[in-house]
Amino acid sequence: MPPVIRSSLDSDSLPVAVVGSGPVGLTAAAHLHARGLPFMVLEAGPEPAWGIAGWGHVRLFSPWRFLFDPVVRELLEAAGWEAPDGDELPTGNELRQRYLLPLARHPALAPHIRTGVRVESIVRAGSASTGAASTAASSTGAVRSGPEARAAKPFEVRLDSIRAVHARAVLDASGTVGSPAPLGTDGTPAPGEAQLGARAHTGIPVDPGAFLGLRTLVVGSGHTAMGAILALLREGVPTVAWGIRGADPYRYLGGGANDQLPARGAIGTRVREAMEGGRVRVLAGLAIERFEVDPNEGPVQVIGRWDTGPPSHREDVAAGTDGPNPASAHRLEVDRVIAATGYRPNPTLTAGLRLALDPVLEAPVELAPMIDPRKHSCGTVPRHGVSVLTHPDEPGYYTVGMKSYGRAPTFLMKTGYEQVRSVVARLAGDEEAATTIQMELPSTGVCRTDFVESEPCC
Repeated sequence: MPPVIRSSLDSDSLPVAVVGSGPVGLTAAAHLHARGLPFMVLEAGPEPAWGIAGWGHVRLFSPWRFLFDPVVRELLEAAGWEAPDGDELPTGNELRQRYLLPLARHPALAPHIRTGVRVESIVRAGSASTGAASTAASSTGAVRSGPEARAAKPFEVRLDSIRAVHARAVLDASGTVGSPAPLGTDGTPAPGEAQLGARAHTGIPVDPGAFLGLRTLVVGSGHTAMGAILALLREGVPTVAWGIRGADPYRYLGGGANDQLPARGAIGTRVREAMEGGRVRVLAGLAIERFEVDPNEGPVQVIGRWDTGPPSHREDVAAGTDGPNPASAHRLEVDRVIAATGYRPNPTLTAGLRLALDPVLEAPVELAPMIDPRKHSCGTVPRHGVSVLTHPDEPGYYTVGMKSYGRAPTFLMKTGYEQVRSVVARLAGDEEAATTIQMELPSTGVCRTDFVESEPCC
């Protein structure tokens, strides 16, 4: 058992532990401060909001006005901070430098933020092995202590396998960016994927010019995949292969001019133009069976099945050859593979807890139907707060932010802000504020509910 830094087991005297100091974690800290609740923020990186460094070069499609939390803004402006122009589109680095770091350095938060500490696991202090349920389907069976008995015990947040802290509640805002989804069709890495090495990249490249003269396959159907495609095309890459698991690429392009976030709508519009201009070759229904990797850093053979699509953008027509029948076996030779298949939560952090998670989306069971991309393609989701983030067998633990969406791709930062506002209100005993949801999200301009595939929709 790791040595515990805080020895008191009186939950009421313990702080709330916030795991992660990204936008949602720091917003949670600001709300806890505003409510007068003791808290600590645990950040694995050497500085607050360190996770953003991995995508700091990416320009957000949400303007500043959608990135401010009102409680945070009030706290910062009282200290002399000047807000950026609400209509500007910041990069990740600008979001961190101009908003998150000033918040982390504020005297109300700074003493409570601990950097360079990685949370290894979260358990109930003094509890025996739980045989924890990781899905709703496995939450019955063996006789165990009920939620009332568990609620009487504080959480033990174990750090670096050496130290631990006690907390009355945990807001897990650790995100999913460190856990990219694999390229295999069954949720596991495809054979040969681990051998891709430097020929594989994740997300939008930092240096798209490095892909000039290279045949590149981008896999994924969300805005990150489309952003990667556009980044390569802007640098002069003549054509890009785009692999999607769905059958119709047009369903991912969004609402165009009808999107209430114009920059988001423009992404799909530009990809549509590139498809119809022959610069994007679509591999629809992509199912990668394996990669054959040249050990001498040569090209990669992508073996699988896909539909070569309509003549205007089918892969074989763009290559100048007659292609095989749709949905038949294919072999594609490329030099680089960009994985933009999204992220998924790391389950090891909470393996000792009894969480009610949807087995497909890996999101809280009450939230999952509201965000399930198999049922809708709306960039908006029903307004929600603490009531759908609660785990009946683990009171006091809340997954918030991007991690709360599990494998669903439609998370917006503003959603996370409302989540933590609602959760903190409940922790403060203000049930009226906790259940009065204040979130309004910008529409994508499309809203269909007849999709049956599990692809990112917004």
